[in-house]
Amino acid sequence: MPTVPTPHDHALPAETLDEKDARLTADSRSRRTACRHCGAPAEWIDCPHAGGWWAHEQHPTDGHDAEPAE
Repeated sequence: MPTVPTPHDHALPAETLDEKDARLTADSRSRRTACRHCGAPAEWIDCPHAGGWWAHEQHPTDGHDAEPAE
Protein backbone atom coordinates (compact mmCIF):
# COMPACT_ATOMS: atom_id res chain seq x y z
CA MET A 1 0.00 0.00 0.00
CA PRO A 2 1.41 3.47 -0.82
CA THR A 3 2.46 5.61 2.11
CA VAL A 4 2.65 9.34 2.70
CA PRO A 5 5.78 10.65 4.46
CA THR A 6 5.18 12.51 7.67
CA PRO A 7 6.09 16.19 7.41
CA HIS A 8 9.31 17.56 8.91
CA ASP A 9 10.42 14.36 10.65
CA HIS A 10 11.60 11.53 8.49
CA ALA A 11 12.52 9.46 11.57
CA LEU A 12 8.83 8.80 12.17
CA PRO A 13 7.21 5.94 10.24
CA ALA A 14 5.16 6.98 7.22
CA GLU A 15 1.40 6.69 7.55
CA THR A 16 -0.61 4.80 4.98
CA LEU A 17 -3.09 6.61 2.78
CA ASP A 18 -5.91 4.89 4.70
CA GLU A 19 -4.49 6.15 8.03
CA LYS A 20 -4.14 9.66 6.65
CA ASP A 21 -7.71 9.59 5.32
CA ALA A 22 -9.05 8.43 8.72
CA ARG A 23 -7.06 11.16 10.53
CA LEU A 24 -8.25 13.89 8.18
CA THR A 25 -11.83 12.67 8.40
CA ALA A 26 -11.74 12.76 12.22
CA ASP A 27 -10.06 16.17 12.16
CA SER A 28 -12.62 17.63 9.76
CA ARG A 29 -15.50 16.41 11.96
CA SER A 30 -14.09 18.38 14.90
CA ARG A 31 -13.86 21.49 12.70
CA ARG A 32 -17.51 21.55 11.67
CA THR A 33 -20.44 22.89 13.64
CA ALA A 34 -23.62 24.92 13.25
CA CYS A 35 -23.68 28.72 13.31
CA ARG A 36 -25.00 30.12 16.61
CA HIS A 37 -27.02 32.81 14.78
CA CYS A 38 -28.71 30.91 11.97
CA GLY A 39 -28.03 27.19 12.52
CA ALA A 40 -26.43 26.79 9.08
CA PRO A 41 -23.37 24.53 8.71
CA ALA A 42 -20.05 26.24 9.43
CA GLU A 43 -16.45 25.05 9.41
CA TRP A 44 -13.09 26.18 10.77
CA ILE A 45 -10.70 27.56 8.11
CA ASP A 46 -7.02 27.32 9.06
CA CYS A 47 -4.75 30.27 8.29
CA PRO A 48 -1.01 30.21 9.06
CA HIS A 49 -0.93 33.98 9.56
CA ALA A 50 -4.16 34.73 11.45
CA GLY A 51 -4.73 31.33 13.09
CA GLY A 52 -8.06 30.79 11.38
CA TRP A 53 -11.75 31.67 11.44
CA TRP A 54 -15.22 30.15 11.27
CA ALA A 55 -17.02 30.39 7.93
CA HIS A 56 -20.43 29.35 6.61
CA GLU A 57 -20.51 26.68 3.91
CA GLN A 58 -22.80 29.05 1.99
CA HIS A 59 -22.55 32.77 2.65
CA PRO A 60 -25.70 34.02 4.43
CA THR A 61 -27.78 36.70 2.73
CA ASP A 62 -27.60 39.03 5.75
CA GLY A 63 -23.79 38.86 5.76
CA HIS A 64 -23.30 37.90 9.43
CA ASP A 65 -20.08 36.16 10.48
CA ALA A 66 -20.23 32.51 11.51
CA GLU A 67 -19.94 31.81 15.24
CA PRO A 68 -19.81 28.22 16.47
CA ALA A 69 -22.85 27.02 18.39
CA GLU A 70 -20.71 24.87 20.69
